[in-house]
Amino acid sequence: MRHLKNILKTLLGLYLSGIAATTVAQEADNNWSTALHGQARVLSRYYPGQNPAGLYRWQGEARAELEGEVNYGKYWKGRTVVIANANPDERRRNRLWANEAYVYYRQGHYFLKAGKQTVKWGALTGFSAMDLANRYDYYDVLDTEEERLGLWGLEARYSKGRTELMLRAFHPDNRSRLYLEDNRWVNLPQRMAVPGGEATMAYEGAASHYQKRLPLLSGSLSTEVGRVQVRGSWLYGNNDIPLSQIQLQEPMVSPVPYEVQLHFEPMMISALNLSTWAGEWNLWGEAAFVDSKRTGETGEITPDQYTFCSLGADRFWTFEHPERHLRLVAQFLQVFPHQSGQYAPTEIDHIFQTALLIDTELQINYNWSAALRAVAEFRAEGFYLEPRLICKAWAPLRAELSGGWLGGSGQSFFGHFKTNSRIALHLIRPIL
Repeated sequence: MRHLKNILKTLLGLYLSGIAATTVAQEADNNWSTALHGQARVLSRYYPGQNPAGLYRWQGEARAELEGEVNYGKYWKGRTVVIANANPDERRRNRLWANEAYVYYRQGHYFLKAGKQTVKWGALTGFSAMDLANRYDYYDVLDTEEERLGLWGLEARYSKGRTELMLRAFHPDNRSRLYLEDNRWVNLPQRMAVPGGEATMAYEGAASHYQKRLPLLSGSLSTEVGRVQVRGSWLYGNNDIPLSQIQLQEPMVSPVPYEVQLHFEPMMISALNLSTWAGEWNLWGEAAFVDSKRTGETGEITPDQYTFCSLGADRFWTFEHPERHLRLVAQFLQVFPHQSGQYAPTEIDHIFQTALLIDTELQINYNWSAALRAVAEFRAEGFYLEPRLICKAWAPLRAELSGGWLGGSGQSFFGHFKTNSRIALHLIRPIL
């Protein structure tokens, strides 16, 4: 509780400092304009299934976000997002940081953005192969929408008519944030086979390794041909998800100490996107080639090349009732590996192999909405269902009650982690 109070005091200090600085600037020059707003979030999850040793069935945390924007004239804008997170069970989640801090300039055909920024690399409405490079905090593998991490870099665009060229260059350290200990989504080895039986193992930490410290580079070119929008994209850099190998420290000691070697390997993605309209439907698709690495069945690092294809559609319906509307997004994904072998259920980059994704939300009225996210993984035979009930009846408080049901074969990600099925309550309220 004391830690949370200190975090909130820090946020309040930043807020008051920003107000004072902006007021002075506005009085001196009326070209300045500012905006400050924020929100507080409280999340609680309950896991009714088999509970891993050392973990609580209840999981909760609180978060405060403060977002400030400064505009100068018509062309310059700056944005900063400061986040404070408090978690009673995971000390590594207790932190205060600036997740975004950038300025951008826009004039005529040109756009330039520099600084720390969160990036969604894919341009599709649904999941894109380019999104494999998205940087997240993977405290929870399923809830990543609010966990995208900022990265220092530069983005430049040139647009003319219906054509746009975009170039990006970002810092080499694009690692996602991982939690190897006391986490429901990571199973560290506890025992190893030895002549005559088994030996207990003891985790001693992790070390990161790079084949090359590569900057994250990306480029895309988009245009319209008739009613079809065409986009070609390319990305090269280190994968944000490492490959892991076990390094024994002293094999003759009991328990046997070991270190996890995290290898951040190069990854290249080339993608072609097409999108168009058919009546009220938005139709889109992607064909991509991914050249990456993976850990083989015997623990060695091997090439991982595959073709990624997807087809999707989305639509928005309105009804006679002025408060009621329905949104639907559906996407089918297919991965074609270029080498033999089977993907392990713990490989995050290969959660989807042959899959159908559904995301839909019905707003019943201004106070109530019902939503559903669903995944059917056909090749590895797994599924995920997440129904949500959203209430705004106590505005400005927003409450979301959801359930996450994972299941299927143990060869799929969803079946392997089926004990992580849960119920969650999420409360969100503006604080500025």
